[in-house]
Amino acid sequence: MNASRWIAAALIVASGATQAGTVKDLDVKNLGRARVEPSAVTTVVALKEGQNYENEGVLRHAVSEDVRRLRDAERFAYVAADVEPVGPDWRVVFQVKGRPRVRDIEVQGAKAVTSRKIRNLMELERGAFVDDLTLAARIREVKEHYRKHHYPYADIDWDLQWNEDESVDVRIAVDEGKKLVVKQVEIVGNEAVKDKVLRKELEQKGTSILSWITGAGTYKAGAEDHDRAAVRRVYHDRGYLDAEVSGPDLEVNKRGKAVYRVKVEEGPRYELGDVSFDESRLFPQEELRAAADLHSGAPASVSAIESAAGAIRGMFGRRGFIHAYVHPVMTPRESGEVVDVHFEIDSGEKAYIREIRIRGNRQTQDKVIRRELTIEPGEVYNSEQVETSKRRLQNLGYFKSVEDHTEPADEKGIYDLTFKVEEQPTGRFMIGGGVSSVENVVGFMELSQGNFDITRWPPVGAGQKAKMRVALGSERQDVRLNFVEPWFLDRRLSLGVDLFHTSVQYYSDEFDQQNTGGRVSLTKPLTSFDRFKVQYSLEQISIDDVAAGASDFFKAQAGDYLRSGLNLSLIHDTRDNYFVPHRGNRSIAETTLTGPGDVKIYGLRGRTSQYWPVWWDHVFNVRGEMAFVDNYGDDDVPVFDRLFLGGPRDLRGFDFREVGPKDDNDEPIGGKTSLYATAEYTAPVWKKVRAATFYDIGFVSVDAFDPNFDGLHSDYGVGLRFDMRGFPLQIDYAWPLQSEGDADEGAQFNFNLGYTF
Repeated sequence: MNASRWIAAALIVASGATQAGTVKDLDVKNLGRARVEPSAVTTVVALKEGQNYENEGVLRHAVSEDVRRLRDAERFAYVAADVEPVGPDWRVVFQVKGRPRVRDIEVQGAKAVTSRKIRNLMELERGAFVDDLTLAARIREVKEHYRKHHYPYADIDWDLQWNEDESVDVRIAVDEGKKLVVKQVEIVGNEAVKDKVLRKELEQKGTSILSWITGAGTYKAGAEDHDRAAVRRVYHDRGYLDAEVSGPDLEVNKRGKAVYRVKVEEGPRYELGDVSFDESRLFPQEELRAAADLHSGAPASVSAIESAAGAIRGMFGRRGFIHAYVHPVMTPRESGEVVDVHFEIDSGEKAYIREIRIRGNRQTQDKVIRRELTIEPGEVYNSEQVETSKRRLQNLGYFKSVEDHTEPADEKGIYDLTFKVEEQPTGRFMIGGGVSSVENVVGFMELSQGNFDITRWPPVGAGQKAKMRVALGSERQDVRLNFVEPWFLDRRLSLGVDLFHTSVQYYSDEFDQQNTGGRVSLTKPLTSFDRFKVQYSLEQISIDDVAAGASDFFKAQAGDYLRSGLNLSLIHDTRDNYFVPHRGNRSIAETTLTGPGDVKIYGLRGRTSQYWPVWWDHVFNVRGEMAFVDNYGDDDVPVFDRLFLGGPRDLRGFDFREVGPKDDNDEPIGGKTSLYATAEYTAPVWKKVRAATFYDIGFVSVDAFDPNFDGLHSDYGVGLRFDMRGFPLQIDYAWPLQSEGDADEGAQFNFNLGYTF
């Protein structure tokens, strides 16, 4: 029950009589024509004859809950209730107006859409409850279906014909109108701006070879105002302040094929002249000019001028002047196409925060929200910090929306700040399958909760993360449990716990490997982009099913190993998107030391990936990694800690793990030094689909800290990237350029689930 219902109940109780009593009579009054049996009401409501209540207020609250239940049922068009005193007791009367049942359905006039399809769209079937209100809502679905199939003028009417048994026959009359397909969108009169630039801004699209997917060519009635404004905005943003846009006009032929025509009169292009500002006691003119970033001689872009006003407003907002008035005034000069811009500025009063309130969080604990805020009560109202707080709350993934509201308090200049959140489901259950050029076929089941609470049931609301994943495939079997407490000990310190059992058959044809164990980690943010991580792992590793014809190297690897290790990592991440970045860098430097146990090694690894936006959503990415590993005990580095290259995540022109040292049977045994680098260029080809071209280079050396550049391998190729939620897919086809020994086995086709960084 939400807060408003509790308040309503309290008011009812406070206003009601204090004398206890009994529900003597429970009656049903039918206000409509459709037949309603009393049992249709009494079986839904919780109220029963003979029930005792402390007072009339409590009874009325129970009745209001029953009214809500009846309204939620599709059978009733109207529901109300009265409570009448009968001596010390009460009589309750539910007043209802029922919807009639459908006896027969008839659709007339439909040709382009079948009668069955119309009935399905309207969710109409014999025995269903209907009335004019429900039919009106469902008719909108049918009209939208007609519109998508190029009948924008379809008109649909209905009639309810009553029968003697109080059921109704539904008669639906369809006037489909003429079919209309927008074959072409024309822009007339434009010279300074290309057609494709303007078409991209239009809501109305013409047909294309992908219309059957995108719906392009469907006439969008009412898009005219939007499209005129959109074209005008493009010109205004380029300095054509006098640009006029007329139309759009439709030219339709006899077959219903239309040309959608927009007419443009560009006018002259204006440049910026003098840029000036009102005097401010807070900021000197130089700071205001730097924030505005407007320069004489540049195009008089309306959006640039508005952005300048917003930047100046933000300067004042960061100082607490949240109601600062900043208004640009554009004055054309009498001669020449030049516009002078003057910013009128009034800082207003300084604002402080008295209280910060959280609203709408039914499951998420207050402290989970408040710890993400970068502003506190008593501080100057900093608008930038408020926006940062909103972004941090939105990035948690717990909320569908996050809004802030400011209300003045009793004292002048003092405000209460409210963050209103709308929660969304944070649990996820997935069952799926996939294929990989390395792991072959794999099926998985995953259960996760992004807002977990390990201390209560239901386990939701503390901001923890929990995940269980089971994967079964022809070459790999996994069971993993993961738990993360992002604010361990109520500090910005993340605690991670992982438990796992993995069985892998694809590492080599010579052996199988099993890993069973766990990891515990602590991660501490250092700056907004940097964090330090320390991790301890303990696992049992088994190398078994060694092939009878395997080399002495692999036969010596067989057995069980207890491996404990400490890993230290420094992570730097400035990417603008975790999954499909367009700019920024992600780098990791880490060191590993194992022991006590059966494995005594140490290692160093550095990995970096840099993204640059190019143009039109194209992205250039350079990434690479260098790693070293060596032993400090009597035993050599085991095969499961050695370094390998080749496959879908590094050198894609070579088979999995084929680059590097091999035994006498030409089976990869891994090395102790590795380096690889990749240059990749991606461009969008469709929504969530990007094309890629790439070049990979790298090597693996036998000894630690001994780079062997004579053993370089390289490849080039093309690919596709599918950014599908829960199922990201990477497909590549690569050709070897440089190779050593038998590593070159021709062009390689790779497909892999997941993102590569």
